[in-house]
Amino acid sequence: MEEYKAGDITVVIPTIGKNKKRLLMLLKHLRATSKDIKIHIVWDGNASPSYDFIFKVKSEFNCMVITHESNKGLSAARNTGLDNICTKIGMFIDDDIFPDPNWCQRVISFHNEYKSEMSALVGKVTWEGTNFKNRLTEWYEEFGAWSIFNGSKDLTKLSNFCGGFTSFKTSFFKCLKFSEEFTKYGCEDIEFGVRFFPMGGVLYLDSHLVGRHFKNLSLEGYIEEHIAAGYSKGLLAHLHPDDFFDLEFHQQACDKKDQGSYIHYLKNLAKYIYDKEDNLFLTEFSEFMSLLTKACLQSGYHNFFEENIFSVKNSWVVSCGVGEEDLYIPHFINAKFNEIVRGGDIQVLKEMQNKMPYFLKPFEAELAIDENSDAINKYLAINPEKAIGIDEEREIDSLNSRELYKVLLSPALEFSEKEKIVSKIIQVDPSFVSAYIWLLSNKPLEGVMREILLSVSTYFAERRPQDEKKKHLANIHSLLVQYREQEI
Repeated sequence: MEEYKAGDITVVIPTIGKNKKRLLMLLKHLRATSKDIKIHIVWDGNASPSYDFIFKVKSEFNCMVITHESNKGLSAARNTGLDNICTKIGMFIDDDIFPDPNWCQRVISFHNEYKSEMSALVGKVTWEGTNFKNRLTEWYEEFGAWSIFNGSKDLTKLSNFCGGFTSFKTSFFKCLKFSEEFTKYGCEDIEFGVRFFPMGGVLYLDSHLVGRHFKNLSLEGYIEEHIAAGYSKGLLAHLHPDDFFDLEFHQQACDKKDQGSYIHYLKNLAKYIYDKEDNLFLTEFSEFMSLLTKACLQSGYHNFFEENIFSVKNSWVVSCGVGEEDLYIPHFINAKFNEIVRGGDIQVLKEMQNKMPYFLKPFEAELAIDENSDAINKYLAINPEKAIGIDEEREIDSLNSRELYKVLLSPALEFSEKEKIVSKIIQVDPSFVSAYIWLLSNKPLEGVMREILLSVSTYFAERRPQDEKKKHLANIHSLLVQYREQEI
């Protein structure tokens, strides 16, 4: 099989052109590490680059400059870069990341060993070794979002996609593209991963492939970025509620709404501790930064829903008798579903299905099979007359779905208690495949109910990461074989 070389790599650098001096330094740095790679700059600024700048970039660094007429966002810039790559390997490098000198050889060596079209590589991004390192960047890398890069020294498979310092096989990425609905900072990589991983994509982290972050990080900048990230988190939850809608986070964000004064208060406390010269308050600084991060994300999250969802009038709001925030479909499903089906209001379900079919698809079986709520009641309220004690109930109510599943596996529980826990798991997380598989494996089910659970569990299993998907689908297939043998 053909071996890759430096000339098979195209580096795509998305930029808004805010810091042209740093961009020129990056181009000089990349050319010093390899004269053979191809470099494409995707200019996504509101103002076009000058003729002199384009001439300098092309003549001195042999780069292609592709210009957007206006700022379209990082996703659009990456997609434009993908459209113009002609080499077999592509690499995204943000315009503030300077790779270590050995970066090109590490990328080539990886792709020569991992030939699969689905194999991609991300390097460790850090402020270490730069003049921009400070206590805030140290916290961010150790405890914040960038702690993901503190993996083992060997190649590590990641479950989240990261695109700022990433190499890939061009043909596979051209099939996927980034969602251009993400125009603000954050979450475009996570959304890309929703499609990348189920299609068999594998992202490896190489901690020896290092990119230095040449960007000042201040508390003010951190707050601004994370409010924008919260906005994108709202879009992500709206586009993929099966995977990312978190009822508790959603309710908190909607209840608190404008958190500007709270964010300002936390910022001042964190800044006071940050400015201390000693290290006596490191724990307190971390705690305040965690609170500040959550408040920023919730504020931006609510901004998204306020601008794009709650302000859009629905024709059936009045008939439901609830407010806009309560009516948001994933929220409604999680919080109100039992009330709706027990009231037999199938028409409301059908209208919700029309409004957001990709979220309600797994419930189509119930609506098609039965015009009353019996099938759905069986689905959600598996054995309502069997109750667990009050103290146990209180403890169970505080657990999330994965913690509940661990309780379910306890050999000390009676079968009726396990039924109750399964019901609770499904109420907390309707996409929890293992709970459906437990039911299908342990409870005699009539034909209709069995078909519903098989349909729902298969639907959610298909949307899991590749390894988990294979495991779940194998279990479901095994159950189908057993059912056929029993029927024979």
